[in-house]
Amino acid sequence: MQKGVLNAKVKGITGKLTLPQQDGFQVLNIKDILYCKAEDNYTEILLENKKILESQTLNYFEDALTDFPLARIHKSYLVNVNEVVKYRKGKGGSVVVYNGKELLVSASKKRPFCLFTSDGQWCFLIGSQMTSI
Repeated sequence: MQKGVLNAKVKGITGKLTLPQQDGFQVLNIKDILYCKAEDNYTEILLENKKILESQTLNYFEDALTDFPLARIHKSYLVNVNEVVKYRKGKGGSVVVYNGKELLVSASKKRPFCLFTSDGQWCFLIGSQMTSI
């Protein structure tokens, strides 16, 4: 299942996400996404200083961003693991992202999300790749 270990802080995210709008489209750098939050059949994309509401489900963005270090940590959240600064233990636990927002990790997503190596470094499993921070 593991294809390789990547250091998330060294390996930058390069890629863009195109979002349709009434007058054209908006292009986002994927590295600027802190997390995505499900809002019924909409998805709120959170950037450092901006929120964008899109009329696509969180599943749509999870599929579109499978090649990038974003992890589904809850039925409502897809998080950029490069922006995680803290993990708090608990039944599922929670993560704190760069802007200070705390996001719940569901118990069912905890195992695939958090893996600990023998040297105490924590790693995130994303798809078939493991990313360490």
